[in-house]
Amino acid sequence: MSLMSWSPELSVGVQALDDDHKKIIEMINELHAGMLQSRSNQVLGGILKRLAQYTVVHFNREEEMFVKTGYIAAVKHKREHEKLKAQVMAEIQKFESGTYRSLGIETLNFLRDWLKHHILESDKHYTSHLNTHGIH
Repeated sequence: MSLMSWSPELSVGVQALDDDHKKIIEMINELHAGMLQSRSNQVLGGILKRLAQYTVVHFNREEEMFVKTGYIAAVKHKREHEKLKAQVMAEIQKFESGTYRSLGIETLNFLRDWLKHHILESDKHYTSHLNTHGIH
């Protein structure tokens, strides 16, 4: 059972970014499946780190597009990215330090809800701008 599914409503109209979002959803679902299967904390921690690393790659890709096209809301959008990176790093540090005995569903729900909200509320705003600049 997946925690999150890709749907056309999540498309931002830029194939590379949609592909990134799909990959992030796959990783969230992989983390969820690992939890349901009671996989070791070492395995779950590895998945969480890969998810965090890939999210940074995705954010960098978006931000490069913003710079290339002069996206007016780039600074605000980047602040959202920085906030999420800090939150995820805090979760990873708690997990690695043993503060969490195991990864909780709260963390997964946070990641799922943040991603969905970020795509629908923030990312959708750049679609027409990027498309106008030839990025599809």
